[in-house]
Amino acid sequence: MNYGMDYQGGGGFGGGFGGGFGGSSGGGFGDNYSPPNSGGGGGGGGGGKARRSYDEQSCQPVTIRMILTSKPDPNGDGGGLQLEDGRKLYHVKLVAAVRSVEESSVNMMYQVEDGTGLLTVKQWINQDECSAMAELREQTKRDHIYVKVVGQVKDYEGQFMILAESIRPFSNGNELTHHMLDVVYTAESAKRKSQYGAPQAMMSGIGFQGGPMMRGPALSAAGMGSAGNPVSKAIEDYMQIESEKFENGISVAQIQAHFRGRFQEHEIRQVIDQLSGDGTIYTTGMDDHFKFAI
Repeated sequence: MNYGMDYQGGGGFGGGFGGGFGGSSGGGFGDNYSPPNSGGGGGGGGGGKARRSYDEQSCQPVTIRMILTSKPDPNGDGGGLQLEDGRKLYHVKLVAAVRSVEESSVNMMYQVEDGTGLLTVKQWINQDECSAMAELREQTKRDHIYVKVVGQVKDYEGQFMILAESIRPFSNGNELTHHMLDVVYTAESAKRKSQYGAPQAMMSGIGFQGGPMMRGPALSAAGMGSAGNPVSKAIEDYMQIESEKFENGISVAQIQAHFRGRFQEHEIRQVIDQLSGDGTIYTTGMDDHFKFAI
């Protein structure tokens, strides 16, 4: 794939990306789609709903059409969403081209498009942010530039919006390919997990983690994935969400600070070692910083 013109100018994204996921993308949003009112809601969108803990969240790689076709979660508290395949939808990773930008003193409103749909992304401006973050935000204000968005999906009376925690421009065109593969891989993994359940997780632990699983029962449970150990699940979900917000990933110190009072340092280290050993996370250019490989 030629990432030159396509990646910079936005010419080939709809054809390539939409072709990959958009066999029925036209049905995902129509000409009558209207984005949420940029002046409404502020970012609440939840009223008195209880805040979800990190234990109940996961960061799903998605396309815009997947968001637009999501439905209310029948097992949720009235404010949750789920994808068509039943996966919970809250924190998401999205790759798209910026089609328009509106800036005010307090927030940025983006219209983004990925070949499968059009969506509004809202990001609040932190008045105390460092100069590096301000410069990064300036880079996202150009039309047709490709960005990676991490944030929460909000549903305002049937109009979807992402309340962004992080928006950054692509460093290279491989991020587009990676995201497309990540969407497919995550969906297939969820499908297999629902079909095979615990035995599949056990096979994963035996096949690839025979060494680490000998260290003790805590690591054996961690090897079975989030279903086997609530400590492992909480740390893994938190790392997956937070590591996407920073170029160099999340540090061990950040993880320890977040879970202080809940988990011991050795428990956190065990989970990190396990995730690193099975290839789920990898170290970045900075010491004790990790990002998710998928």
